[in-house]
Amino acid sequence: MKLLNVPEFLSFEATAVAIDVRSPLEFEQGHIPGAYSLPLFSNEERAEIGTLYKKAGQRKAILRGLEIVGPKLRPMGEELIQLSKDQPLYIHCWRGGMRSQSVAQLAEQLGISCFVLKGGYKAYRHWVLETLSTPFKYQVLTGFTGSGKTKILQRLKELGAQVIDLEGLAHHLGSSFGGIGQKVQPSTEQFQNRCLYELQKWDADMPIWIEDESAFIGNCYLPTEMYRNMQQAHWVQIILPISERIQFITQVYGSLPKDEIIQAIQRIQKRLGPVQTQEALAACERDDIEKCVEILLQYYDKHYNKSISKKDIAKGIRLNYQELNFDLIAQDLSQLNEKLWIKYD
Repeated sequence: MKLLNVPEFLSFEATAVAIDVRSPLEFEQGHIPGAYSLPLFSNEERAEIGTLYKKAGQRKAILRGLEIVGPKLRPMGEELIQLSKDQPLYIHCWRGGMRSQSVAQLAEQLGISCFVLKGGYKAYRHWVLETLSTPFKYQVLTGFTGSGKTKILQRLKELGAQVIDLEGLAHHLGSSFGGIGQKVQPSTEQFQNRCLYELQKWDADMPIWIEDESAFIGNCYLPTEMYRNMQQAHWVQIILPISERIQFITQVYGSLPKDEIIQAIQRIQKRLGPVQTQEALAACERDDIEKCVEILLQYYDKHYNKSISKKDIAKGIRLNYQELNFDLIAQDLSQLNEKLWIKYD
């Protein structure tokens, strides 16, 4: 078997399969996007061996591991053959130690070439965080709540721009209401892995459009350096009449379960204040979603004004529209894209 560093190991995507032999819980917490989970030990078995290692030493832990793995070797070998499809296998565990090397040895005994990730998933995570701290050429799209930024970016991507959808990766729309109707959020670790996976698809020498976000998107948070780089990046602000924003938000949230909207309002009641909270709840109860949104925007607009005031004016451009036309705005941004980077570079 041959040991590979992280960038070399990630070349597996072109032709082969990456196999993660860590326990299911480790894989669920975070994994290399595209990797296949083939655990050598179950969660309980890993815990048992870890406890035995601490209490009785390495030798007894290894012997117990061999005892557990023995009956698994044939079915694991058969699965390795199926996964290989006459291509090398890229195998890793947590530190690139006994688990990955044991499975690689089994594969090689079956005539399958193997590569093992040097330093394991731990090395991969260091690489992820280090790379995400790189000052990519972010072009931040900002605007008041209800400006349709995510949809604008989707249209912009369709026009050929480089776009990272942070909210899509986090399965959250970024406010107290952002988790309603969304999939279960990934762990922060996996969210960060997916961020880099998407960034690696793009040309780092060209602008990458990204939505203005807080450090936390629901329960997922951006690495500190990445967030700082986003705050210092060039930005374009979309400005729309509040009536357009209210209409858009009403369309997005109007059909969602009322009890979940009420819970979201209650989560921010300390920041809203008692009067606005009660007014918003009352409007929601009588199904007057537009009025509810209008009340809530008083809080969100105030919060946004504080945020936008911290940005470097010299790096920003403001675009005014009378209606929320996603295609028109995306076309304008697409035409603006090249001009911005000639100017800023």
